[in-house]
This record gives sequence, C-alpha cells and structure tokens, in this order.
Amino acid sequence: MAPILCLWIAASCSHADAPNGQDDAPSFVPLDLRLVAGDWPEASEEVVYEVPIPEALDGGWEVLFSDQVNVVPESSGAESGSESKRALALGPVGVPFLIRVPLDLPPGSFDRIRMRFSSPGFTRVAGLVGRGTQRRLIGDFVERYALTEAVDLNLDMIKVLGDDRPLKELHLVFEAMTDPGLIEGIELIRRSASLRMPSPLKAPKDVSVGSGSRRSVGLLPGMRLAADIPNGLKGLVAIEASLLPSMLASKLGNVTLELFGNGQSLQRKTFDLQSGWSTCALTLPDQSDRSLVVTTELPVGVLAGTARVLAPPKPHPRTVLLITSDTHRSDHMGYAQDGMGVVTPTLDALAQGGVRFDDAVSVTSITNPSHASIFTGLHARDHGIVGNLAMLSERADTIAEEFQRAGYRTFASVSARHLMPWRSGFGQGYERFDAPETSMLRDGAITVAKAEEFLQDAKGHDVFLWLHLFDAHAPYIPHEGCSEQYYSGDPYSKDLPPLPPEAVPSWDPEVRDLAFVRSLYKGEITYLDRLLQGFFETHPRVLQGAVAFTADHGESLGEHDMYWGHAGLYSTTLKVPLILHGPGLPAGTIVQTPVQNDHIAHTLMQMAGLPASQVANFPGVSLLDAVGPQAKAAAPRFVLGANALSAGVFFEDWYLLLHIRANTWGNPPPLAAHTVELYNLKSDRLCANNVVADHPDVVKRLRPALVKWLNDPSVGGPLTGAETASEEARSDVSALGYAADEFSRVDGPVIDPACPCAECARYR
Repeated sequence: MAPILCLWIAASCSHADAPNGQDDAPSFVPLDLRLVAGDWPEASEEVVYEVPIPEALDGGWEVLFSDQVNVVPESSGAESGSESKRALALGPVGVPFLIRVPLDLPPGSFDRIRMRFSSPGFTRVAGLVGRGTQRRLIGDFVERYALTEAVDLNLDMIKVLGDDRPLKELHLVFEAMTDPGLIEGIELIRRSASLRMPSPLKAPKDVSVGSGSRRSVGLLPGMRLAADIPNGLKGLVAIEASLLPSMLASKLGNVTLELFGNGQSLQRKTFDLQSGWSTCALTLPDQSDRSLVVTTELPVGVLAGTARVLAPPKPHPRTVLLITSDTHRSDHMGYAQDGMGVVTPTLDALAQGGVRFDDAVSVTSITNPSHASIFTGLHARDHGIVGNLAMLSERADTIAEEFQRAGYRTFASVSARHLMPWRSGFGQGYERFDAPETSMLRDGAITVAKAEEFLQDAKGHDVFLWLHLFDAHAPYIPHEGCSEQYYSGDPYSKDLPPLPPEAVPSWDPEVRDLAFVRSLYKGEITYLDRLLQGFFETHPRVLQGAVAFTADHGESLGEHDMYWGHAGLYSTTLKVPLILHGPGLPAGTIVQTPVQNDHIAHTLMQMAGLPASQVANFPGVSLLDAVGPQAKAAAPRFVLGANALSAGVFFEDWYLLLHIRANTWGNPPPLAAHTVELYNLKSDRLCANNVVADHPDVVKRLRPALVKWLNDPSVGGPLTGAETASEEARSDVSALGYAADEFSRVDGPVIDPACPCAECARYR
C-alpha cells in the first residue's frame, strides 16, 4: 500500500445542514494526499570538483574590488608534524568584493558550493556562476557570525540545474565582511533530489522559498500524488507548488492538476511555476467518486506544498488576530499607570475598547520559548524549550492547528528569521508562513504588508493570523516622525563623558547619552503603534473579530547594569502588555489580577467561539476568568529563564529569583549557584533593591515552592524536537545577542530538591 501523506488540502464545505447557514461552514476540509506511482531516489552526494587553491592569484583567478586577499602557502610544523593546506586569507573590506575562480564544467554539474571558512566577525556571502559580466546565476546569500573555527558553509546553487550553459567561472561574492577571514577549501557538490527536497514517503516538511514557507513534499517526473475528495464538497480545490529555492522561472517548471470522477478524467490543467509559491486550482465538479492527481515534468522536480479549496465568500467571515510585539516592556504603553511617557494611541484605543491586563508576565524572557508557551498553552518547564535553538515537536498541539481544525485559514507573518518553521517548529497548522528571506530581521512595515496580502487573499474566509513585530528589539532604529519627540540634543557630543563599555550599543559605538538610546526604544514602539493604526484602518474586519496584543518578553534598559537586552529574569524582562479586544468583552475593563501569557491561546479559542469541547481539551484557562467579581484569588506565577539558568516565582507583593547556575549568560550577578534574590514589587517594581537578607521568612516560604515546581513537570514529557545545531542557526542567534553555546531544551529536573549545598540547606 502506498504511504499516506499529511499534506493539507482545503475544501469548501457547503453542507445544507449547517446549523446557522454559510457562516458556519468551514473554509476547508483536509484531504490525505498519497504517492500512488513512481519511485523516490536514494539520498546521495558527490563531490564533482575540488577547487585547487593556486600558488598565486593568476591563471584566471582574480579578486575584484579588494586588494586584501592573499594566498597562504602550505606549511608543515617540524616539531608537531602537522601540515596545513594552501588557503586564502581575506582582509576586512568595507565594500562588497568578488573572488573569481576559473572552471570548465558541463551545464548543471553541481548545485552546491561547500566552502571551508572561518571569520570572527559577520560575513554575508553567496556563489555566482557565469562568463564575465553576462548571464550570471547567483545563489542564496548565507550570513554567518563569530566563526572562530573553520566550518563548512553550504552555498546553494540550484539555479545552475535549470541552466543549459557551460560553467566557465565561479565567483564567491562577499557582500559584507567585518573581520578577516580564511578560506581553507572549496568543493562543488552534486546532490540527489532526495537531498534537495523533502521525501513524499514521509510527512511534509516546512520549506522556505523566498520569504514564504509551506509544508511540502518533493515531486519528480514519473511520480503521481493523489487524493480522494469526499462527496458533497464544493469550491476550488487548490494546491500551492513551487520550483526549488533559487530555481529560475521556466516553462519547463510546471505542475499538472487533474480531476477524476468515476475513473474518468474530468479536468486537467498545467500551471507554469514562478520563482516562488504559486496557487494552482481547479473547480470541483458536482460529481461523486472524485479524486485529484498531481504530476510534474520538470527534470529536477518541484515542491508540492500547502493545498486547499477556496470556499465561496461568506458575508460575515470570522477573524482572529494574535499580535506579539517582540521585546516590549509593559511600562512602555501610553496607558500604563507606571508608564515611561510612550505615545501609543492605537494600542490605547484597543485597550479602551476591550480588556487590558496590568499585571501580565511572560513565562520566560526569551523569544522562542515564550512563543512556544503562547502557542501551546504550556509553560516552558513543560514544553521543554528554553532557548532559541530548540524546535517545537510535531507532537505539540498549537493554536494554529486548533483553528485549522475549526475550518479557518491560518497565516503567519513574522519579522525574525529564527522563527522560521524549519528552525522553530512553529509552522504547525499554518497554511502560509512568511518570514525574512535574506536577513535575520525585517522592518515591521514589510511584515504588516505581507499580513495584508494574506487578508486580501482570504476575503470572505474565516482567518486566524499571527502577526509578529520585531521593531522594539535591539538594534533600535530611528523612525522619522516617531523618535524625535523623545529626545533633543546631541547624543554624540564630546562634552559628554563616554559610556561605560557595558552600556555602549553594538550598533552605535559613538553614542554618549543613555537617554538617546532609551528614546530610540520608545520611538520604535510608537512606530509599531502607527503600523497597527494603518493595519486596523485598512482591514476593519480585524477589530470586528477577536484580537490579542501582547509581547513575548520585556527589555533591560540599564537596570542591573544590563543594557539593550533581556538576558536577566527580572520584572523589566518579564512584565508584558496584554490586551484582549472582541465582541462581547466589557470595553474599558482594567484587570489587576496577576496573569501569565501561556493562557492566551485558550482564551482566543474561547473568544472565537470554537466548540466548548475543543476549548476545554486545550491546555490553560481563560484569561477572562480574571475579569469581574468572580475572579479567582491570585496564585503563584512561576517563570523559567533562558537556557534554564534561573527561575523565579511571583506571589503577592514578592518576586523571588533563584540562580540555578552561576555567573553565566542570563545570570548577570556574580552569585554562587542556588543563591536567591528577593524583591518587594509593591515598593520596587524595577527590582532594584534585593531584600533577601531582610525577609528570610518570605524566602523560606517561596523558595521551596519554586524548587518543588521545577521538579514537578506536567505528565507527558517535553515537546521538544531536535536542537538546531547548525552553524547558521547559532550564528543568527549570536548576532541577535543570544547565547548560542548553551543548551536550548530541558527534559528533566534542573535542580535537585535534596541538594546538600549550603545555599539550599539554608532555606530548607
């Protein structure tokens, strides 16, 4: 029997017995797509050509736009017996430069350049083939940071496979390079299709083409993918397909959809593919025993991705919007009672029209773990992700999957590359997922524009949309009309003393005024507010539906001598804004009851009116339970720090912080392992005055409760997939200021409740 594939095909459901008419009909119904004919090749990789580094840069070798590339000759250590191969030493250059390498290979010989490379700074490089300045084919750029030891950089050159020209020269294109580098070897690689595309014999994988990611499988000539279509469904059966990343658009690049009914061909159409995802659709005939068959003629194969049926428009489609503002402190809102003077009229109006929570904390202070909690309803302790390099397991159940099961079209538009599905595991349940294509982050305006495209395409359809904005995260960028209102003066004046080294922002080393940097952070939030104003005005359906606005964590702006980051586990990095807006909510309500962000998904499902049984089976409780006189008494709120280096508990007026490991990233104070800090938040909201010595009774009450919680994870075990250990992933998170050498997941207790050390014994 052919294996069953878990591709999503969406089908309109126009059942006559829908209880409330068309508005209750789902926008899609999933179908099983399976491989019914053809073979999938074995995985193989061949070194086509090992490029010899010459004794001198001549004989066709050439360096353009730089005079800082030199050959390092072979050498051998007489004492150690070691031997080094010839290499290329690259000096730092302020402008792009090229290294031209002569070739003599037939067309389509390779699809990857493997370069052995090291550089302690930032490098952005790609491969290029062609002849002189004409008819060049460039591959995807690769960015790396802090490669102190040589690693293999894989520069994909898939475009070469679709080109019929001889390969006469290769260029290594260094678009940016901040520090000296070393090339120790260059190999040209030819991979089998099974290494370029996900196997149709397994579950679909997230594949990014351009900025768009889809769950997809590979499709080769001679193969047939098929799906049975249940009777009674109407609409346009559609599948998204794409050329491989970096392939050139060509009439040879196509996919064919064919509909069968009672064994007879009813419709057949071939679609030419572009250098991105294309929607290929056929109208479903009103006939029984229907099936869909998908094929291709492109020799190098295509990607068969997200599939669906676009339903006839509904008069009143439902909309659910989740906005996460990355690195957004709760006191940087216009309405905040302890506010910092930030102007946010759009968010203020959203709060005035809904419910705002003035004491909301994130379960952690780092991006991916916090989002994993928002999506799954599980605490970081329970899903096990504590760093940005661990992926969410396919075993997890996410809010996007729940809305997809309820018949919604599901979209995500995010502003940071390390949230990409193939790196984070966050693609589960999303029909379309869009993220930065060639950089680690992007301006919120681009992310909002992509979200608007999604909504435009989904007119008349129920939609769940996750919109992630990274603007408040460092580096803080000035925005005209937003930043100027928070600062006047000259932040670079030589009359000002230099900043202490720890306070100097990496993106602006000449600045001398902390107030200026803090003003930029405020300006970023005002800029974000203006983006949302335009988004809400352009798409009024959004505010007619269910909306949640929050942040994954806060930011340190100098507290605890921590600047422009969120490594510590303090109120400044944990307290986040939280607003709910939607029909039936008591407008203008301010909730003082303490809450956490791992209950947002459960609450949005309830607000959207998903079936009660579906909501009840999803982890968490409704945040709306904290509204009104029936609100329950506050319970302890536990938090777990980045890489499980620290943990804390909020209860009543107190916050207790436990240092699990000593003096590492995320634990700025030079304290011994298992020591604690204690803060009275009623009089010290920024955690500036550690009163642990004055209140041993409070510590003896809270510390054992925290240790017990740390050792009492939920039933079922962690929901972590494989850790993303690639140099690309580690370089990306390092460039954003995160620790890439710490573990990113936990699968058991992080502290022994019976630990005999003096610190643990003191409060036992």
